[in-house]
Amino acid sequence: MGNPKVESTNRFAFTKPAVEALEPRDRPYYAWDEDEHGLCVLVMPSGVKTFFYRYKVDGRSKRFRLGRFPDMSAAAAQRKTVIERGRVADGKDPVEAKRQSRTEMLLGELLKLYMDDHLRLERKPKAVVAAEQLKKDYLAPLVGLKLSDLNRKRVAEWHVRASQHSKSQANRALEVLSAACSFALVRDLAPARWVGVNPCHGVKANREVSRSRFLSPVELGRLLRALEAEPAELRDFFLMLLYTGARRSNVQAMRWADIDLDGGSWRIGAGESKSGEAMSIPLVEDAVAVLRRRMVECDALILRVKTTAHVDATGMTLRQAQHRAVERRKASNAATFVFPGRGATGHLVEPKTAWARVLKRAEIEDLHVHDLRRTMGSWLAGQGANAFVIQKALGHRSLAATQVYARLDLAPVREAMQTVATAFAKAGASAEADGANVVKIERAR
Repeated sequence: MGNPKVESTNRFAFTKPAVEALEPRDRPYYAWDEDEHGLCVLVMPSGVKTFFYRYKVDGRSKRFRLGRFPDMSAAAAQRKTVIERGRVADGKDPVEAKRQSRTEMLLGELLKLYMDDHLRLERKPKAVVAAEQLKKDYLAPLVGLKLSDLNRKRVAEWHVRASQHSKSQANRALEVLSAACSFALVRDLAPARWVGVNPCHGVKANREVSRSRFLSPVELGRLLRALEAEPAELRDFFLMLLYTGARRSNVQAMRWADIDLDGGSWRIGAGESKSGEAMSIPLVEDAVAVLRRRMVECDALILRVKTTAHVDATGMTLRQAQHRAVERRKASNAATFVFPGRGATGHLVEPKTAWARVLKRAEIEDLHVHDLRRTMGSWLAGQGANAFVIQKALGHRSLAATQVYARLDLAPVREAMQTVATAFAKAGASAEADGANVVKIERAR
């Protein structure tokens, strides 16, 4: 049986003293356990002793490595042999299963395949960027796992740990993980251990409360005054967010080609819209005024760079040289973007430092850039605009996303309740008047 170069010796009951007593020879040899069929120990000339389970599949002899003695005891080798012999009896091949396990896909490989073959083809680039960031920040503890090692218990434990950093981001990471696992099921990449069920199924996401922060009239006044101290480009950027109610990413990437100043509209293409549908944003007079200022400043930037292009940079300080390089990069993008930038995107990126500076100057707390968009929606609701108008103004795909603004302002609710209360009072007054006019009739004796 096995390699003819390996000798065999008589069977005996495997115990720790018995296995320890096996002496190395000039050639490797097997010793067999008389209690557990197929269990043997291979003794090498170096003295290394390794337990194996020997079995046959389709008439072919195979050996399955159990472990090295004395790290694995004789008793543990016997127990393992019983388990593997049962698997062979069920028609399974331990060696083949181990080989498949070694070549099994890791979760990190699945996530990459999911992003390359699905997200990049079906979703917007920013969805891919967001998924990759979530993989790096939240899914990193799982990427080294084999798919067969991923189960509901392990996912739930990971989600609890991830939620300690951010409950909302842990939910987003869970969504990415679940989508990737569903992708594996559809592509027949899922291991048999999943039994056709997504391991994320049944893992409860964190409860999230929708944010309802918006600027009050007093806060808005302070914010507008604080913006006056900002550089023109940053001031106009924040004003455009406020006047259009558009998403930050869309305002950052606003293109001159998409703006109709005379018609007072701004077109956002389907590829840039969160809803996946092209939409037109109306431009109020204040927004048009900002854009005309931006046009003048962009033209001036382009002209300034052109006129100084021939100026010798010799003698410039490092700071002057850096400023000149920045202006050149921005000028090359000024004909395309309303808010040109110097980076790879070609446009302004989120000015977090500037926003923090504005809030400190305005003495406003807990206000996000996105809350400027919410301010437009809530103030529209406060002015009596119906849900359809707000939906169109903010470019929402469904009315459900717009309903939040109806609850942000109590004025319409208070007015409606006051109308009912007035009706109550009127009804009470009418009943009292009717009672006064009733003639009492005495009963005949």
